[in-house]
Amino acid sequence: MNLDDTANIAEIVSMIVVVGSVIFGLKQLQHFRLQRKTQAAMELGRYFHNPKFVVSLRILMSLSEEEYKNNLKHKGTEYEDAAMLVSLTFESIAIMVHRRMLRIEDVWELMGGVLSDVWLRLYPWVKDKRELQQSEKFNEWAQWLVNQFKSFAVEEHCIPAHKKYSNWKPY
Repeated sequence: MNLDDTANIAEIVSMIVVVGSVIFGLKQLQHFRLQRKTQAAMELGRYFHNPKFVVSLRILMSLSEEEYKNNLKHKGTEYEDAAMLVSLTFESIAIMVHRRMLRIEDVWELMGGVLSDVWLRLYPWVKDKRELQQSEKFNEWAQWLVNQFKSFAVEEHCIPAHKKYSNWKPY
């Protein structure tokens, strides 16, 4: 084997190493993205298990249709504080969905129906805040997410989990 043959073999080996490194890097990037989405989904669960959020959600869900149509500000600061906490939580989640940090499917599975229902209760209050501020920026992302749910909530996504996954087996 002469020097030219050795140089050719070294060149082939270095090319294999480069290709292998690129493949490894792409696999690492794929793994990183999956890990990030998993962490975001776990964080989503934490949002919904925050005791203050749960109490605020319960307060808003207890409103009758007549009460929420007459606006929350007449109910007192406890109701407005609850509305602010819930709406800001939904704003954060909506931004993460828009930036594809959270999958809309995961948010829908965890809270889609509740979010849509709470939005009906919050909207008169949101509308009033927007008029006071003379801007539609208030709760814009929460409204965006509810609108996305309306187009997303096709029949296949509205089947309750106990029916949709009735044949599911752990292994």
